[in-house]
Amino acid sequence: MTAWNADPQTRVFVRRTQAYALIFGAMLGAVMYAVWTREAALGFVCGAAISVVNFQLQYADAQMIAGKSSRAAGRFIAGRFFLRYGIMFGYLGVIAVKTDLNVILSCVGLLTVQAVLFIDTVFKLHLLSRR
Repeated sequence: MTAWNADPQTRVFVRRTQAYALIFGAMLGAVMYAVWTREAALGFVCGAAISVVNFQLQYADAQMIAGKSSRAAGRFIAGRFFLRYGIMFGYLGVIAVKTDLNVILSCVGLLTVQAVLFIDTVFKLHLLSRR
């Protein structure tokens, strides 16, 4: 186990980001349910859940490549990249073909973790600027 793997701050950061993304996704999903339709809200919430799963897989991948040679790490990351995006595109394909869920809002839901990271960064920068 490398020092990076054992870093508790990284683990806390990942878990906090996942929790905020789930809360953010659920709150926006509830608003969408109230304003639009059930299909729109469920599409967004399912996209948000896939976003959190993708973030967890990225974290696990980063742990797995720690200590590997650059060649082995490159092959591993390339394979996992296609796996993660295969999951996302497979999800969107199922949503588009087999369900009545809103595909556009499902795509927007896939950006939930990125939105949470952006909001968190802006908030931290705002706090730093007030010092």
